[in-house]
Amino acid sequence: MQMIQNITRGLLLTLALALLLTGCTAKSEPNTIKDGGKLSDVMAHVDLKFEEKYGSAAVPGLVEPIDDRILADFYGLDAADVTDMAGGSSMLILNSDTLVGLKAAEGKLEQVIEALNRRKADLEAQYEFYNVSGSYDRALAGEVYQRGDYVFLIVVGQPSGEGDSITYNFADDVAMAKAAIDEMFYD
Repeated sequence: MQMIQNITRGLLLTLALALLLTGCTAKSEPNTIKDGGKLSDVMAHVDLKFEEKYGSAAVPGLVEPIDDRILADFYGLDAADVTDMAGGSSMLILNSDTLVGLKAAEGKLEQVIEALNRRKADLEAQYEFYNVSGSYDRALAGEVYQRGDYVFLIVVGQPSGEGDSITYNFADDVAMAKAAIDEMFYD
């Protein structure tokens, strides 16, 4: 009888431990940021990839971080439309670089996507006749990218070459930014 009680007690302890460990493990819901991270973590990861390749962040130089005012003035969104935001845009008039991530509030996803598409179109129009340092080409190559409730405006890229042989292939840098974003999310 003692042996059966010990076996039963051992099985119950094992079951309790398994339940405890399962309950404490982070859930890996698709399209959520890994390890309970925030959008600022995602943006830092994208910057790290650009720093490794180019020695500068995805949006180089002076950056205007996104906040409630920028959200309203440049994206036409209210702070209540999002639950998290990170990233920013170049403060230099010559530069269209923008890397912004927004998490749409419940029921606001389509509105957020539309706002980021409008902002991309605004950048294209702004630099169409003022294409300094590839800003127009960069805006054209930019993308609005979605992962679940998270939406990103990716207008980034560094020119290649020097002097008269400078070329602009910003699609590769946009793809690199998207890959870095994907690395931070559960599939």
